[in-house]
Amino acid sequence: MVIAKSFPRSAAGTAIIPLTKDYGISLETLKENCVDADLLTGIGVPTIKFMEYKNHQLTLNSIFPSNDYVVKFKIVDNSLLVVCSCKEKRPGTCLHAYKTIEAITGKYGKGYFSQLVRNNVFDLAFSYPASFDKEENERGISVKKRKEVMQLFPFEKSAYPMPLDEMLKLKVPPEVGFPAKRESLAFFVMLPHSGRQLPFLMPALGRLTIGNDKVLSWVKFLPMVESEHEKLMNVYQLDLAIKADQLREKSDVLGEQRDYCREPNWNKQTQVIYNEWKKLFPMLQNEVFIYTYHYFGSRIFRRRPRPNKSNANRIAACADTPVIYFKVTYTKERFQMDLGIKIKGKPISGFNISYPFFVIHQGRLYMFSTYQDAAIAQWYNRIGHICFFKEHKKDFGEAILTPLSEKYTIA
Repeated sequence: MVIAKSFPRSAAGTAIIPLTKDYGISLETLKENCVDADLLTGIGVPTIKFMEYKNHQLTLNSIFPSNDYVVKFKIVDNSLLVVCSCKEKRPGTCLHAYKTIEAITGKYGKGYFSQLVRNNVFDLAFSYPASFDKEENERGISVKKRKEVMQLFPFEKSAYPMPLDEMLKLKVPPEVGFPAKRESLAFFVMLPHSGRQLPFLMPALGRLTIGNDKVLSWVKFLPMVESEHEKLMNVYQLDLAIKADQLREKSDVLGEQRDYCREPNWNKQTQVIYNEWKKLFPMLQNEVFIYTYHYFGSRIFRRRPRPNKSNANRIAACADTPVIYFKVTYTKERFQMDLGIKIKGKPISGFNISYPFFVIHQGRLYMFSTYQDAAIAQWYNRIGHICFFKEHKKDFGEAILTPLSEKYTIA
């Protein structure tokens, strides 16, 4: 890594290049302002060496066959300030700056220089070297956050289709009562693969052991309850099976409308299915034989359930309410926000919130008591751990922590 020398005071060649709204470079506009645009085709691509990054300014050495030029870049307001050591006096962008920018954006994209914005990637990478990897090559330098930094705030792109403040305004559904306890046949909580549609419930016919405490073998799925099956069910199971069929139909229709997109939209249609689950879940708690089942498509209903561990897992539906809270910790020069779950006031670990509406923990299935909680859990699960540096502590507080603290505990 070469250490740059300062420019001599006589050096000119300063150009101010306007940037697009997202701090991108327009090569067409840049070419129009080039002092010798007609000579560009005769100049080859330079070899670019990184020299230093200091005071929000990137310094590079552009090596042409005829000479070397030191080129400096800095974001000033909404423009890119470029200084070249060629001493070009005419207004506009010199050939060396243009070819340097063209080479860099050709490799890294027209948004490369947006990383020079104050407190953006370059500032963070050189302030916290343990959290970023830097790669030098013939096109200068590239910066990439390491895997352990995870999701870094401010987010590089939209982390979820519904804004956080909108999820925090979701209404709480009314409480429902719990019917009396009873025994039953088997019901599967179908968990669609990769979130391609929302969970639904499916009854299944199984043969029990002599003691009626285990399912010995599976006979078939029951996507439709026919008269021959009704005699195997009591009135509560029959009601649950009929409602399960209605829930599956709504899940199928919504999945098809969304083209089986893996990111659920937390809109009224999704809330309808959540409300249906709120009615079914207390009924499901009274069932003895409940399983989660990984669902890969309706073709599985042509065969009997497969009782291997990868597909069917016995589980208990619990009435206890999972409570969401958040905790912020400081580790290795950065802050990290994590989501936690409490059951009966005690934090749990190793829980699974990969599927909408539910928490799975140690063979137990819990359902979020509010649609808002279900949305927030999925929002966090999709983006993962959230990290931020001290430069963004205030912004993170205003954008994330303060809105969350109005609804949830922040530890």
